[in-house]
Amino acid sequence: MLGFALSGCAEKAVTQPNQTAAGGWLQTAGPARGTVAAVLVTATGMFAGTWGGGIFRSTDDGASWRDVNAGLGSWDVRALAISGPALLAGTAGGVYGSLDSGESWTVANGGLTQPDVRALAVIGSDTFAGTYGGGVFRSPDQGATWVQSGLVIESIQALVASGSTLLAGTSADGVFRSSDDGGGGSRPTPASRSATSALLLPAPRACSLARAGAACAGPTTAA
Repeated sequence: MLGFALSGCAEKAVTQPNQTAAGGWLQTAGPARGTVAAVLVTATGMFAGTWGGGIFRSTDDGASWRDVNAGLGSWDVRALAISGPALLAGTAGGVYGSLDSGESWTVANGGLTQPDVRALAVIGSDTFAGTYGGGVFRSPDQGATWVQSGLVIESIQALVASGSTLLAGTSADGVFRSSDDGGGGSRPTPASRSATSALLLPAPRACSLARAGAACAGPTTAA
């Protein structure tokens, strides 16, 4: 269990008129800065992780957004996930955790030897972090400690959890899959590689808009 005790800072509210775009999409009122790389929906609201602007939260379905960056050491956010009671953010400076819906953050990098985190996923009590150039790491305690979990030299750009299976999308070597807590990622066969856009698994939990407990991957190019 993580223990967080950080002082807060002022949150800036962002409110803009909603706009209806083509195809029936309704534009929300923000966030005001940064490129949105991850979105997460929890019981306490909507969160947007941005590249360059940190994390924003909305409690009114996007009608307004506030930055919630107190204690966040990197504002380059690539992934968001829920693991037990903790809200986790994968950033260019490692993993940060919050136990108060983003009001305060603390670093959660124990054992994480590659801090450039591009993706997060959760299977049961285990949290997985995909890193750029360092492969996959696993945490059994909401990010308090991490251990290397395979694909050591790979640059991971996306993680998807489907049941007990973990899929990892890489920069140059396609998709790997593991059913043993990431202990042995296996390459897809040529036939499955050609169909990896469908992931060949039911209801994968990675997207541009994630439900509670899911994870969203970040940009697909190196910073």
